Amino acid sequence: MLIIELVVATVLAAANIYLGVVSVRMPLADRFWTGSGAFPLIVAVALTVCSLIWAAESALKLRRANIRDELDVFIRPFREGRVMCVRFLSIVVLSLIYILVLMPWLKFTLSTLLFLFATTSAYGRLKPLTALVLSVAVTAGVYSAFRYVLMLPLP
Repeated sequence: MLIIELVVATVLAAANIYLGVVSVRMPLADRFWTGSGAFPLIVAVALTVCSLIWAAESALKLRRANIRDELDVFIRPFREGRVMCVRFLSIVVLSLIYILVLMPWLKFTLSTLLFLFATTSAYGRLKPLTALVLSVAVTAGVYSAFRYVLMLPLP
């Protein structure tokens, strides 16, 4: 498990560094806080620090742990059956459909609602009504936060 943590933390750190670089390239306003890149830069820096701390902790734990046991934990789901692989690949495919197909076609609100409903009902093992209520609540919360608190447009 520590190997997976180390890989995920490293990938997240790299992605957040990229987010920071992209946000620095955004146009600046008179003051830093009013610029369009201020919020993404602050988030990128905070998440990069957290990811690097996580990677360092995982690397230290991995150094102290038995590497054969860790490799066995990493490989076990692939040996025990295809269920874990199928679940992982289906989440990846659903995420790609959400990003590449639904977001451009249906915009944020409806595509997020459909994506959350599909994933929570399929993988959260929730009843359809509970999954629908949860999907509507999360979508409304994210929309409200971006629209009214951060005052940023959504796609």
